[in-house]
Amino acid sequence: MPMKRRSLPVWLLRDVPAFLGVMISFWPLMILVIRNGFAATRGKKISRSVFDQLPIFLAHAECRLDFALWREAYRRLGRNPRLIPFELFPTPESWADTARRFENYRRACMNLEACARGDVEHLRAQHGLSQRETMNAGACSLRLASRSISPARRAE
Repeated sequence: MPMKRRSLPVWLLRDVPAFLGVMISFWPLMILVIRNGFAATRGKKISRSVFDQLPIFLAHAECRLDFALWREAYRRLGRNPRLIPFELFPTPESWADTARRFENYRRACMNLEACARGDVEHLRAQHGLSQRETMNAGACSLRLASRSISPARRAE
């Protein structure tokens, strides 16, 4: 059976601010993880600075991904994605929290489409909107109450 090829969804490629944000946060995080992961498997000592940088890079990548996913959810609900504010996430407070959040971030990145659909359904359920009502509802109140969903919580 042929392996399914994963690629970026078209909606992310069309949303330039979201796409650039995801890319400028994803690659530094992945380079740090891959480079030091290979070194660790070869038994080399990992610099303390890596353990200091990883939670910062992860929080930055999570908030960029969250921003992109919420913009797409708003777009699918017929709202202006420019209403979505960019918000920074706090850095993980422990190594266990970092590992858990990294795994959730990885899962979210592996299925961006499902995450975007989940955000749409979350907004509909939270505001009691049917698919028909979605196009007629006001835009401003939706985002404010829904901001607490992050890729880390979405993957759980």
